[in-house]
Amino acid sequence: MALQWKMKFWQKGMVYMLSLKQLGKGKLSAKKPTVFLVVLALAGGGSWYYLREQKAQTPVDTASTVIAAQMKDVKISLSADGKADYPVTNLKFSGNGIVEEIMVQEGQRVKKGDVLARLDVKNLENQVKQAEANYNSAVAKYQKLVAGPTDVERQAKQIAVDNAEKSLRVQQDSYDNQVTLMNHGYTAVGDVLAEELKLEGAIAQLANAKAQLALLEADPYDLTTASETVKQLEAVLAIARNSLQEATLTSPTDGMVLSSNGKAGELVSSTNTPFIVLANGNEVTVDSYVIEDDIGKISVGQAAEVVFTALPDKTYEGKVSSISPNPFVDQSGIVTYKVSVTLNAPDENLKIGMTASVAFIAQQVKGVVTIPVEAVVRANGAPSVEVQSPDGSTAWVKVKTGLTDGKIVEIKEGLKAGDKVLIRKTINK
Repeated sequence: MALQWKMKFWQKGMVYMLSLKQLGKGKLSAKKPTVFLVVLALAGGGSWYYLREQKAQTPVDTASTVIAAQMKDVKISLSADGKADYPVTNLKFSGNGIVEEIMVQEGQRVKKGDVLARLDVKNLENQVKQAEANYNSAVAKYQKLVAGPTDVERQAKQIAVDNAEKSLRVQQDSYDNQVTLMNHGYTAVGDVLAEELKLEGAIAQLANAKAQLALLEADPYDLTTASETVKQLEAVLAIARNSLQEATLTSPTDGMVLSSNGKAGELVSSTNTPFIVLANGNEVTVDSYVIEDDIGKISVGQAAEVVFTALPDKTYEGKVSSISPNPFVDQSGIVTYKVSVTLNAPDENLKIGMTASVAFIAQQVKGVVTIPVEAVVRANGAPSVEVQSPDGSTAWVKVKTGLTDGKIVEIKEGLKAGDKVLIRKTINK
């Protein structure tokens, strides 16, 4: 006997259809629903699905389709339109100078550490060399003071003192003899005065030798002064090196050059105007606006899938990174909130401002046995499917269903991947 099939909700189930409507750019349109959240709840099993009931009818013609159970992901989601955006980094030179070379142009992809532009550095290099020489000299002087004299140096200075003392004694004896001779009338006053000058010279020579010996021992004041000099010259060297380093602009991250504001040979200064604007291609976000009725169904960290209008064959995965607490109210009074999704693996195909459809995953199961919802019917008081054997015969099999998106349904028990099920449809005459 031919059977007539019709769609029917299970007695203890119900279906909620939630439609997001968007007005304006980035919001759901009131004219055309862009997304439906389909939730089919089964009492006792926690799942939702469409069921059909089998009844004996007057014989009618039917057509059947054989479908194999497949391993798929089942997802329930909210959708909204969005646009791609990149974090932007403004780069500029810290000092004044002449632009020597610009290595990039607008739209060019760069890697972290790539040289983007540089100033003429001849003067800066000379400043670094001079600062290094001054610093090294000060360090050597300080280290010598700290280390003190060597034994050889100390011995040499002591010998000089000993020799000066010996010379002084000899000169003192010579002077005394001249004075004695003069007192007895054997020499003139001029000879005594000459010996006196020699004596004074010997005294000065001894004083100088002793001073040189004393200088070998570091004075605490000299150590402090030398230490401060080293610190000052070290700071000067750091400034010179930093100026030289910052005369070359390098990319802080992988990204794309959005603009370059300068030419080779031009004078640039450290103004607020960025010399190069760089988009960070590793941190692409997609911004959407979700109506207030649905914003409570979205949370930070929630999984999302993004399909760009210009790249319809690829789905980008991401997570909700932020939800703005500030409402946006359009001219029609529709209240929405900005939701940003950060993509897990952006690529060079993405550009700022590209439009996309964003699906916020509310619930999902991955890698489960699925069949079309039309294949599940209520037979003999339980959800069942008509299974075709290899020999072509069919039999009813009870199944346990799970999550559904309204098109396919998860089969928890009763089927395995590859099993063939029938979908029967009435042929209208």
